[in-house]
Amino acid sequence: MKNLKRTKVTFDLQNHKGEIEKQEFVVYQNLPDTPGLSINDAIDNWSIRTKKYTAASLCNYIARKQTGYLCITEEQFNNANEPAK
Repeated sequence: MKNLKRTKVTFDLQNHKGEIEKQEFVVYQNLPDTPGLSINDAIDNWSIRTKKYTAASLCNYIARKQTGYLCITEEQFNNANEPAK
């Protein structure tokens, strides 16, 4: 799992009462800074289309684009880097 950047994703989401709630999670990704392929562009496009505002949902969205870039949740990253027992 080399060359993955730890990225904290933070955004505001309106709940069913109309109140704004801060959402945040961490993903590890290797997307380039190229416009259209960057993590920021991916987050913008994903947030418009999703109903599940989770790290797994974002990573699945990126994987479905079949660009060859990787996005994994913090849990997946930690599990992959756990020493073998």
